[in-house]
Amino acid sequence: MSQSTWKDQIKKKWGPHNHCPICGKAMPTEKQFCSQNCRDNYHGTQKKKKKKSRF
Repeated sequence: MSQSTWKDQIKKKWGPHNHCPICGKAMPTEKQFCSQNCRDNYHGTQKKKKKKSRF
């Protein structure tokens, strides 16, 4: 009998997934953000960073 590692057990339970860069929630691999709210938040933050880098 083979002993599976905890990583193998997690992969079997949850399957392939990514995590949202804003809130950290698990989501399908084909999505970049978990919700429209997180997408808007990310793009707003990127605009602020871009403006700050100009100065």
